[in-house]
Amino acid sequence: MTIKFMAVNLPQNDDIDIKSLLEKNLELTQEIHGMMRSVKRYMLWQRIIGIIYFLLIVVPIIISIIYLPPLLKNLFGQYQQILNGESGTILEGFLNGGQGSFDFKSLLNDNGAQNIDVNSLPPEVQKMIKNNVK
Repeated sequence: MTIKFMAVNLPQNDDIDIKSLLEKNLELTQEIHGMMRSVKRYMLWQRIIGIIYFLLIVVPIIISIIYLPPLLKNLFGQYQQILNGESGTILEGFLNGGQGSFDFKSLLNDNGAQNIDVNSLPPEVQKMIKNNVK
């Protein structure tokens, strides 16, 4: 399939008009090309900054998922040793609205608590101990 173009004989004035239109078209095309380059550059930087923001959010979450559970186990293990295995009921109490069951008698019978003079404690604390030690 062939396409034939018909040659059109234009007067001399039209050649000058077409030439000036082509030159103006070329200038506008170059200006648009420059604008598109700046838009593409802007979009590239926006993608890079978006990836950086995404990494700033996701990387700490992944790191915390990997490293926090062993740290928390060690932390709760230390509290469990301090409280003679009572940390489970205390933590459950805090999670249930602050009402925990703590055995003051076991604390007072602990080796380190023998040196505590209960009478030297503030009256509010003495009252709490008396209400909980039964």
